[in-house]
Formats: sequence, C-alpha cells, structure tokens
Amino acid sequence: MTTTVPANAATMRPLIVLLSTFTGLQLLRGTMSSDVIPSNCMRLTTFNYHYTPTYRLEALDSDKNSPGFTFRFSVQAQSDAHLKLSSTPDAQKSPVTIEIVLGAGANSFSAVRRKPKKTAVDLSNNTPLILSKTEMRSFTLILNGELLTVYANSSSLPILSYEDSSVVDMSYISFGAWNNVAVEWSFDCKDAEVPESPPLDPVLRLKRTYWSRYDPFNPPVLDNSTLTVDVSLSLIHVNLNAKDGIFTMRGKFEVEWRDQKLQWNPEEYGNIGVLNFKHRVIWMPEFELLDVPKSESTILEDRSVRLYHNGSAKWTSLGNVETWCDVDVSDWPADQHECHIHIGLRSHPDTIQLKFAQSPNMSTLETTGLEWEVISITSDENILIGSNETQTQSFKLHITMKRAQTPFMLVFFIPLFVSFGVLMSSYIIAPQHKCRLALVTSCIVVLNLLLIFEDVMLPALPQGTPRIMKITSCLLVMAVLQLVFHSFNAHLVNLSSPAPSMVKNMAKKSWMKYLHQGAHDTLFSEDITDQDFHQFDQADDCQTNLEGREVDMNKYHWALVSRALDMVTFLLSFFILPFLLSPM
Repeated sequence: MTTTVPANAATMRPLIVLLSTFTGLQLLRGTMSSDVIPSNCMRLTTFNYHYTPTYRLEALDSDKNSPGFTFRFSVQAQSDAHLKLSSTPDAQKSPVTIEIVLGAGANSFSAVRRKPKKTAVDLSNNTPLILSKTEMRSFTLILNGELLTVYANSSSLPILSYEDSSVVDMSYISFGAWNNVAVEWSFDCKDAEVPESPPLDPVLRLKRTYWSRYDPFNPPVLDNSTLTVDVSLSLIHVNLNAKDGIFTMRGKFEVEWRDQKLQWNPEEYGNIGVLNFKHRVIWMPEFELLDVPKSESTILEDRSVRLYHNGSAKWTSLGNVETWCDVDVSDWPADQHECHIHIGLRSHPDTIQLKFAQSPNMSTLETTGLEWEVISITSDENILIGSNETQTQSFKLHITMKRAQTPFMLVFFIPLFVSFGVLMSSYIIAPQHKCRLALVTSCIVVLNLLLIFEDVMLPALPQGTPRIMKITSCLLVMAVLQLVFHSFNAHLVNLSSPAPSMVKNMAKKSWMKYLHQGAHDTLFSEDITDQDFHQFDQADDCQTNLEGREVDMNKYHWALVSRALDMVTFLLSFFILPFLLSPM
C-alpha cells in the first residue's frame, strides 16, 4: 500500500522548524530576561566587601503558607552579589554563617560558603553571565528544614542546592558585594505603595562609572607610561640597640602619585572633588622592607588615602621600620654608626619610579632623653635589585648617628679617672703601711666590676674591642702589678740582711739625697737634714746613731731600694700607660 503525502507538507516543514526555534528563544529569553521591578519594593545598594545590617527572614517571607522561608529578590550587578545568613542579629556573633555568592569569579560561577567550614571545598556551580550590570535579574532563596536552594529567574531547577544542619537556625540575612563592585538589590515587594527611591547618590554614581573596570592591583597608567611615586619622610623617633645590632625608626611617610585612570569633572558629580578611602579601592604602592629575614607585607600602618578629581592621590601614614645595623663599638661610648634602610616594591619595576620629593625632615625628631643623636640622613633612589624576572624598584636611606656621651662619661670614665688617681697617689704612702695595699686592692675590685658592667652593656660579638675596655683592662693590669710591687717593697723594708755592695756604693752618691729622704720617711717619717745625710754617707757600720736613735744600716739600704723601685714604677705608670693607650 502506498502512502501519499500531501503536496503542502513539504512547504509546512520549514515553518514548523521556524516556529520551534522561535519558541525556544522565547523560553530562553524567559529564563534570562530582566524583571520589571515595581516601585513598592525595598531597594538598597552595596559596594565593596561589606555587609548591611541584618534583616529578619520571617518578615521577608514571600510565601507564608509554605514551610520554611521563601525569599524573592532581584539583583543588578556586573558580578559578585553576596548574601549572608546568620542565626543572630549580629552576624559576627553567629556560631555559623552561610554566605551565598552569585556571579563570583567575574560572573562565571555561584557558590555557598559555610563558616566555619565542614569540608575543604565549598559548594559551587558554573553559572556564566547569571548577573547583568544593565538590568535586574530575579532570584528565589528557599530555606526548608536543613535544605537551602536558590533558583534563578523562575527556573524549574535550582542553581544551588545545599544541605546542612545549620540551615534550620538561619533567621537573618544581610547583603554585600565585592571590592570595587556595586550591587543594586530589590526585595520585599508588597502590594502597598511605597515611595520610589531617591536619585542615585553622586558618590555611588561616580564609583559605578569609574570602578566598573578598574583594577586596584595594577598600576594606573595609560599607554605603557611610567608612574612616579613621590615619597617624603619626617622622622619621629630613632633608636639603635647596639647590643643586638637592631635599628628601629618611626616616621611619617607622605606618598603621592597620579592615578591616570581616575579623573573626573566635579560639576558632573555633585561638585565632589575629593574622595577618601579606608580600604584598597584604588591602587596603592606596597612598600616592603628589604634585606631582612622577615618582613611584613607593608611597613605602613594606615591604609587611608585621599583621591582628588585630577587623579592626584595622597597617602599619609605612620610607619615602623626595624632592620639590622652593622655595629662597630671600637669607640664606645663615643661610637658613631651608619645604618641603612632598604625599602622597595616587589612588583612592576618597569612601570613605577620611586622618588624622594625632598630630603628627609629631621625637625620633627624627638631630641630629649634619647641615647642617640642623628647627624645626617641621605637617600639613594631608583635602585634595581634582583634578576630580570624578580627585579625590585627600591630606595635606600642612610642614617648616621652618634651616641649621647654625657651619661656614659659619668658612669664609666669618672670611675676610671678616680681609680687612676688613687693608684698614683698610693706612692706617697710608706711601702709597709697597710693603707697602701688597701687602696690598690679597692681599685682592683672597682675595675673588675666596671669591666663586667662594660661586658654586659656591649654586644656579644663586637667587630672590635672597645677602647674603654682596653683602658679598663690596662688600669686593671697596672693595679695588679702595683699590688705585687707594693707587697715586694713592703717585704724589702723589713729585710735585715746586708744589702749588695752596689747598693751601698750608690747610697753614698750626692744625688741620692732624695732617696735618702724617702728612706728616712719610711723608717722615721721625719725630714732628713744635710748633716744627717753626711752621717749616713760616712757610716760603714751596721749600726749608726742619728739624734740619739739607733739605725740599722741594712734596713736603711733596703729602704733605699724600696723607694727606688717606687719611683721607677711611678714613672712607668704615669708616662708609659698613656703612651700604650694612645693608639687605642
């Protein structure tokens, strides 16, 4: 049997295909089309990664006849529309929060993020172009028991489906965005008429115009030009821990540059000529301290910046710097050091040029009660370090400072001068007198304590031995030698054996009169006259009579030797010690 096809069937087939295609396009349009938002809806705008105060979900429930909560809302944004669910009005106090992100990753996927996390990987789903920056897109959030679902534009299948025991406790919702992203929200549409929202704020309109394609992580330059960053520094406080070799500095940094991508006419935006930012909304140079083992991401504390309509950006912040310093304490406590601070940028060395706008200001430096005095501070600019792939644009500060000597002179040098004077004055005391040994012993104790204190104050491994330690050590050696000589001289005075003939012959010389006086003082503590000296000169016996006193000539000769040794050691101490200390 043969089936006959009507003649008009062939002509109907293209029409059927055309109608099917049109119907599919209409369905697709119904899924992605924007909704007309009535004027009686709540509206708000979020900008940057901040959340609004929370709204109670029960008050926003669109379907009170169904179990759980049904929240319908509309969004207009280029990407990153954020919702946060919490169990308490203050989201920060909520034990668990659930963050829903629509159009994350440059409007390529959507995600659900639980804090604290239960799994290492968040729930996400590819949703390309789910949001639009030119039209509103509608969504529905449903919380039913432990299940959370999100539907886009009345679609039959959810774009996100998340199940967790904490969903039951979620009672509050807040709205947010991402850095440099503005998101418009519309929700809680009621039958009662609500006044329309006022015109868009000029600041928000300005941000939406210039920040929609702005990248705060790349230098704002056009046509591959160079961005000049001017830096000025006002010193507030400097200190050097010479024992550990650590230099610290606190100062006020003033940084200026021109953002070529953010320039507007104030008359077109409500006469707004200046914008203040607390967060990284625009590009800002990231300074790092180089040549140290550990460095924070930035050395500046405040991240506030002022942006003017001509693109000029000014950033003023206090900064703390701590770095190593090579310490040479050879001249301690009159030492002088030059410390170096190496500050640079870890990115874009070919685009950014660091420049010191003026010499560092030292008029603001603290000057009272400080251990160190700054002599000079200079800078080197445009230093490139590293390989071609990891080059760093940097500048280096050279700070020269010297120690305030007055307190150290009082603490260290006065005991040294007093000890030296006591050691020299001990020669006027008779060798056999106990006070002489007591003075020298006291000096030895003081010098030992001073040497220990100096060792505590100085670095563990200095580059050179400090001069003051050499002086203290030499005085200590001299005091010990004096103690030995004084003890030996005291022993000589008490000898009764005959002295060598050379001593006897020299004792008869006329120029030995002063030594005779010393020997006489040693034995009698009285002045010797010329007649007495003549009697000693003519005496050959072991005993002689002087003014009715019996004098043992052997002891007298040893007393002469003792006074001669005293004179020699005194001259050596007084003249040779300064000579030995001079090259130190």
